[in-house]
Amino acid sequence: MNGFGSMLKDYLKFYKISQTDFADRLGISSKHMNEILNENTNISEDLMLAISLITDIDVNLIFYVENKKRVYEYLI
Repeated sequence: MNGFGSMLKDYLKFYKISQTDFADRLGISSKHMNEILNENTNISEDLMLAISLITDIDVNLIFYVENKKRVYEYLI
């Protein structure tokens, strides 16, 4: 089950934004950004809001996709 990280990876690729630049905009490390994009960590609510503000992606979509992944992981 994919979370929002894979969608964000596609977004960054489409708009030709580097992971490092986006991490800097969010105020997080490049390592943390990489963990998010590769679905190795959950995205906090504060980070969801920051991503939404930077990308103009509806925060409800980010929250829905990320929480769907969390529920799936919990159930398996």
